[in-house]
Amino acid sequence: MNKLLKILGWTVGIIVVLLVIAVVALELFFPAEKARQMIVEKASAAMGRPVNVGSVDFSIWGGLGVTLDSVVVDNPPDWPADQKMLTADKVDVKVRILPLISGEYRLSKLIIDRPVINLTKTETGANNFTFPATDTSAMTRQMPEETRSAALAVSLDELRINSGQVTYVDDSSDMSIALNLMNLTTSLDNPQPGQFKSEGRLEVDRVIAVTEDTIKPVTLALRYDVDYDMNRKHVLLHEADLRINQLNFNATGELDHSGPAMTARGNVRSNQIAVRDLFSLMPPAQMTLLDGYTIEGDFTLNADIQYDGALEDALNYSGNADIKNMLLEYQKVPGQLRIASALIDFKRDNVRFNIQDGSFNDKPLKGYVYVENFDAPRVNGELAGEINLALVRPFLPAETNPELSGDAAFAIKAVGPVKQVDSLDLSGTLKVTNGRYASSKLPEPVESFTVDMFFDKRLVRVNTFTAQMPSGNVAFSGRINDLLPYIMADSTEPVNVHPEVDGTVEGSLNLAMLNPFLPEEGNPKLAGMMNMNLALAGDVIEPSGLRIRGNLAVDNGSYFDTTLAEPVERFDARLTVVPDTIRIDQFAAKFTTSDMNLTGSLIRPFPYLLPLKSVDRENMEKPFLQFQMTSHRFNVDSMFPEVSPTTAEPGSGVADTIAPFILPDINGRGTATFDTVVYMDVDFTNLNGNIVIRDRKVVVTDVVGKVYTGDIKGETSIDLNDWENPVYDGRFAATNIEANDFASRFTKFDGLVYGKLNMDGTFNAAGWEPDALLNTLTMSSDALMREGKIQTGGAIRDGLQALAKLVDDEIDVTQELRNARTKITVEDGRVKFDKLQSQLGQLGDVEVTGSYGFDGTLDYTGTILLSEKQTADVLSGNVVGDITSFLGGGKSVKRIGLPLKIGGTITNPTFTIDYNAIADQAGKGALDAISGKLKGLIPQK
Repeated sequence: MNKLLKILGWTVGIIVVLLVIAVVALELFFPAEKARQMIVEKASAAMGRPVNVGSVDFSIWGGLGVTLDSVVVDNPPDWPADQKMLTADKVDVKVRILPLISGEYRLSKLIIDRPVINLTKTETGANNFTFPATDTSAMTRQMPEETRSAALAVSLDELRINSGQVTYVDDSSDMSIALNLMNLTTSLDNPQPGQFKSEGRLEVDRVIAVTEDTIKPVTLALRYDVDYDMNRKHVLLHEADLRINQLNFNATGELDHSGPAMTARGNVRSNQIAVRDLFSLMPPAQMTLLDGYTIEGDFTLNADIQYDGALEDALNYSGNADIKNMLLEYQKVPGQLRIASALIDFKRDNVRFNIQDGSFNDKPLKGYVYVENFDAPRVNGELAGEINLALVRPFLPAETNPELSGDAAFAIKAVGPVKQVDSLDLSGTLKVTNGRYASSKLPEPVESFTVDMFFDKRLVRVNTFTAQMPSGNVAFSGRINDLLPYIMADSTEPVNVHPEVDGTVEGSLNLAMLNPFLPEEGNPKLAGMMNMNLALAGDVIEPSGLRIRGNLAVDNGSYFDTTLAEPVERFDARLTVVPDTIRIDQFAAKFTTSDMNLTGSLIRPFPYLLPLKSVDRENMEKPFLQFQMTSHRFNVDSMFPEVSPTTAEPGSGVADTIAPFILPDINGRGTATFDTVVYMDVDFTNLNGNIVIRDRKVVVTDVVGKVYTGDIKGETSIDLNDWENPVYDGRFAATNIEANDFASRFTKFDGLVYGKLNMDGTFNAAGWEPDALLNTLTMSSDALMREGKIQTGGAIRDGLQALAKLVDDEIDVTQELRNARTKITVEDGRVKFDKLQSQLGQLGDVEVTGSYGFDGTLDYTGTILLSEKQTADVLSGNVVGDITSFLGGGKSVKRIGLPLKIGGTITNPTFTIDYNAIADQAGKGALDAISGKLKGLIPQK
């Protein structure tokens, strides 16, 4: 608007120049052609640029005057000549006759037809509308330079411009303005010297402004009534009516420039304005800000304006706007905001918006907002009403795909600085019914929720909060301190506020709601109803400061996972939570082939076990579990096939069914009692022991139980610090276990040895898989069997039978083993016997050393030491004939020792005896005699 006024001022100045030309024409009063020549010369000199007039005519009709046709004013000499500064079809000047007789020139009328004015300003600031100063009277010489042209213009009785056009182009600011079809009619009354009264009307059919934010073309009309006292330097605007398109304004005021600084005051009022008409003035770029919005309504404006150039803050204003029937709608938010009546009061440094009769979605809305100190604005406001929470949805983080709705009744008060949100005092109440919320961060949508709460800057008091999900429901009541300051804190600065909660949570939830957050591997499925009644107190942001008290229960729980060998078909739990402790009143789990019950206490579980990166576990004491574990049947082979070499053959690639969460990083101590434990297809019964867990190492001590009709005891440990390669070690003792049961299970010598066996030893191994366990297994054990039997067969029985023929005897299939003892070791995949000693019936004593491999191969050597009787029989005449000649060798042997060797495999063993030992002990003749007798019966070496 300021630019527009300047352009109008410059236009008036140009009209003054035309007036000067007319005055010169009247002074000449010569023949037309001579007058035209004089006008061109004097006007060109006065304006400092070429001026041309097509023709000059004089007339006395309607007053004495002169008419100039085809008036052209060029640009300055150094300006491009392709465009004229001014052209006009006709300039008609009339003077009053009576004043002219006395030598005084009083213009009665100036009419300009179809003027075209082109004003230009270059990038350097030069322009084509600056002229040399022109003095027309003593009075104008007394005027300030900037008012001389205006004073000359209003000194006319009538000035009229018909169908004019003004174009202004400013290359320094990339702005242009065009006034098309401009019509001006103004009159002047000069009642006393130095006093002027003027009335007039200006109409512009089309105002076009092109700037960085292009303004749409508008029509402009102005009617004014103004007095100017040049002696007092005072302007009084009685009335001015301004119309911009359909917008109508009325202004009154006065201006005084008699002092060192100009002062002014005025009033601007508007007729009823439609909001859509106001928006029609906005540039297209700004109109895009309203995309998606529908805004309708009317308002009126009444503003008082004061200006004092002597003050630092020269401009001051105040007023009000009365809003009627306003409608606001946003396509992404269901519902309409309607304001039947609202009032805006404003001043230079504050504004108040008062909703007297409003509604949203046909629900009442009322309140006020008062904002002061625009440099550092402070707000004081209250707003009460009812809305659908869908209104808030566009302001929620889009990345979580939020869905929010619900009927909310609220009453909110805000007081404080707008730019310091953390210092803003907020208070109010909020009630929500029929609420619904969904987000990608929630396991499932909240199908229904209700809220009844009060809040202020330091406190959020939740009277009730209930939420219903497909998997259950939850309710909260209590208070949260410092929640709003935390939410409104500057995110770029460290947050020193920590909200604290004090309330209760109750609910019943199906654990299946957690399934979307479980790892994808194994397609895990969790189910079961969890009931909770908990009291919460402490820091919301830092869980280490949160204290929980109450009860948790899970009924009909289950967990299925394809990576587990056996699913948890059912589990039930009863937990009591007190600060720093979870008491396990009951935990019962049923697997496909196993069951387990656990009671005890978990001390200091939080925040150590919470999956939060903010928890500094290095400087925390680990949680401690005190427990008692019982089981009717626990099948290790089925539950954890990796650690059971008998479940899968080496290299079979059994899937890993042991996950790290089975043993979280806690310490503990407890007891375990099992009616039956199945491991490696062996039933261990009445098994119990003590368990200590520390630093990811589990130590089981004082283990006692029964196996193979005997008793066992011992201790063992497993070190899980390297989860991929656990380490086992321990010691054991077995008393009176059945040898055949043990041998057939662990040595594959099925049906060979019978009797009660005692063992005492140690073992260690590493890994999860069968290959790793067998290849790393080492064991050292002393074994003793006082009364036993050996069941011979195959090559071994044939060999012993052939040996018995030496003494013309038969050997039974079943032989007694008396006082069999050995040291058994396992190493490098082989089971070794060290000097296995026993009595082999009547035949003698046997001593064997060697091993069998997990691959089934046999490698044993030893000695059969025939008894004295059997030795005598071998050396008697019954065997070799002439004993005298046989003994003639000069040797006396009480017991013959026959070296033996067992090889081959367990399924196809080989048995050989080294008879050359007889020659060493009893002479070659005895060997020849025995060899002939045994020829073809037994392998010989």
